[in-house]
Parts: sequence; structure tokens; C-alpha cells
Amino acid sequence: MSDLQLIRNCAPTLAGIKIANLFSTKERETARIAYWLKRWNGELNDKGVFVRCLRKRSETALIYVYRPKALHARMLQPEAARILDRLAYPEGGIESKLDHLSMHLNQKEDFPHEIGVFLGYPIDDVCAFMEKKGRHYKCSGCWKVYGDEEKAKACFTKYRRCTSCYLRRYQKGGTLRQLTV
Repeated sequence: MSDLQLIRNCAPTLAGIKIANLFSTKERETARIAYWLKRWNGELNDKGVFVRCLRKRSETALIYVYRPKALHARMLQPEAARILDRLAYPEGGIESKLDHLSMHLNQKEDFPHEIGVFLGYPIDDVCAFMEKKGRHYKCSGCWKVYGDEEKAKACFTKYRRCTSCYLRRYQKGGTLRQLTV
């Protein structure tokens, strides 16, 4: 793992324009994962960004980078709460919900479809994805779009531009901490 990998996969969250990002990394040593999580959280928590491992398999780790305040606000939205309630997510704070998501990820091969709620995807698209089992979508980018295609495409473009900008700034000497808003 590296700062570059975090920036490449999570720039929109670091920039404060996205609730969360998720990425998979090849890492078999639990101690190395713990090192990076501690390092990143030490640098980013006071800027409102937290990092945790949601799933560890023999050779890979699934890393979740999120803004707790934004995620909490998302969980308070009635539509998001209904999805998670229907799927028996626990009451309480976001950590208990993330623990539950992590349990799902570790018990099943497939991603739980509600993960879109945790990544800030439009609720209508999350619901449609669940209903249509990932088929019959209008377009795809960061997620499969069933609703407002133009708005989603504009969002995808914004995320790509953000990532490009952050990568350029990092290559010119910007640090992870400096890049995090």
C-alpha cells in the first residue's frame, strides 16, 4: 500500500466531494495493513477522513476511506435508513453499521448491494440496482445508473477530474495531508 494508491483510489473523498471510496489492495500481511491504517488515520482523522479495512482475505484487503460526518448525514436520510433497516442493519452509529457491512463482506463472496448507500451513490440507483440485480441500467461509471443519466455522467467527470488533479499535485510534491481538505 502507499499514499499514491490511496490518492489514486480516493481523491474525491480526500477532496470532500464524496462521502466515501473503497479499494482493494494486494496485501497478505495483517501487520502491514495495520501499519498503513494507523499511519493514514494519524494523518487524516483531524481533517475528517477515516480509513478502515472492511475485509481481509488471504492476499487482499478491502480498504474503506470515509468522512464520518457525511456518512452519518447519509444514514439519517429516510430512504437510506429504510434500505438498511430492511436488511437488518443495527440501530446506532455508523461504526456499528460499518461493522455489520464488514461482516457481510467477510461472509459472502459477492458485494452486498447496499454498499452503494455507504459510498454515497444516489439512493434511486441503489434501489434500482437491488431490484434489477445489476441489469438493465442506462450507463455505468462509478456505479450503475438507473435514474438521472446526465447528472451521473457529470458526477463521474467531476470525480475523474478530481483524481487527475490530485495525482498531478502529488507528483509535484504535495503530501497526502496537504491534499486532504
